Amino acid sequence: MSHRKYFGLLMIAASLFTIGWADSFEAIRAAAGKVTTIQADFIQEKHMPILARPVTAAGHFAYKAPGSLRWEYTKPVQSLLLMHNGEAHRYSRTDKGLTEDTAAVQYMDFVLEEISKWMNGRFDETAMFKASLMPGSKVVMTPIDEGMARFIKRIEMVLADQPGVITEVTIFDDEVAYTRFTFVDPQINIPLPDQLFQAVK
Repeated sequence: MSHRKYFGLLMIAASLFTIGWADSFEAIRAAAGKVTTIQADFIQEKHMPILARPVTAAGHFAYKAPGSLRWEYTKPVQSLLLMHNGEAHRYSRTDKGLTEDTAAVQYMDFVLEEISKWMNGRFDETAMFKASLMPGSKVVMTPIDEGMARFIKRIEMVLADQPGVITEVTIFDDEVAYTRFTFVDPQINIPLPDQLFQAVK
């Protein structure tokens, strides 16, 4: 599996990290354990020195414990990632509508375990990153693997006051290039049907 494809999937994993503010990993896990569902809109901005202005995208996501996920880009191009009952599906918009990208799915298994840990507030248990709690309700994750470190310098997550909510995730390629996700209108513990996460027929 190439580090570049792994990096793209980890961007999604980081963006789905849904815990509340806390001053210890134990308290964070306790807060995350109370989140049964979450959904929100997001805005993605890619910042690079060669860009006159950030490249933006938008969409929404939904999560249902213990491991159902829907991550959908709506602008500028529609794409969809679904995870449910241990199965992953990825779709892209084509002339024929949403078409499944079966080649990309094989790489998702490598990060499903990481996503599960982060969604349950157990991000300090990963073997891929060193997790640190910082002032200002921030979690910083630094790659341990040297190959991964060539593509990700660090991931910074700003926690909201409300348990189960984050306000921002920033993934740094280096000190000047980064991708930022800002989350809008999060809703916690509302009913979400299983059909929302199941494969598109």
